[in-house]
Amino acid sequence: MSFSSVVNIYANAFKLLTKSFLSVLPFSLLYIMIEYLINKYIPFTLTETGEPLSSFANPLLSLLIMLLCFNCILYGIYQKHHQLKFNYVHVILNGLYRFFPALTALFLILLPIIVISIALNYISGIFETLSITDSSKLHFMAIVMIGILFLFFIGMITWLIMSLYFYTTPVIVVIKKETAINGLKHSWQLLHGHWFRTFLIVFMLIVASTLLQMGLFLLIGNLSAQLIELIMLPLVACVMILYHEQLEKEN
Repeated sequence: MSFSSVVNIYANAFKLLTKSFLSVLPFSLLYIMIEYLINKYIPFTLTETGEPLSSFANPLLSLLIMLLCFNCILYGIYQKHHQLKFNYVHVILNGLYRFFPALTALFLILLPIIVISIALNYISGIFETLSITDSSKLHFMAIVMIGILFLFFIGMITWLIMSLYFYTTPVIVVIKKETAINGLKHSWQLLHGHWFRTFLIVFMLIVASTLLQMGLFLLIGNLSAQLIELIMLPLVACVMILYHEQLEKEN
């Protein structure tokens, strides 16, 4: 039953994608162009001298731009799906207006990863001050490494659970205009008991993206990544909208 419903969602998502792709294409292109400029002028580099601000400026800016453009794509596709009047100014203003609530929700979803990153950065600083010639220190480092692996495992499991149960949060926050906290709660309530179906949806997106990128890479090389983003950003939005509507009907 779950698999058949997932297939129906994707079938309808591709139909919605063909109907709305050109309308939201400017936002996808804008994201790709800005991402190109960020990678060109603020490359992601981890130097030995340690420049954390410059090192993380690249992924942070890319994430912020992607979130803003995805807000516009999501709202624009929703407009097309319900045959509402599509107005670029209105879509952009809504994307900007819902940017900070969406960013707050994203931060809370990514919180386990952020905590792990901070912890690993702190622990790596401790390792740099230790000498590996002392056997007692080697024993200490072994214990710490076990702790790191355990922390990483717990953090990734927590993040995976949160990602699945908060999958419809963007629709609730951006389109339904709820706060970040209420959006997370509402998404949790909708997806409670539907984790396996949600897992199938996310897994199929990952598989489809990977297979497309591998195939396109053989044909057009490095440009495949940009082309995949043109397709996947609106496709993810289509799937989110349709899945949210189906869950609302079932509940």
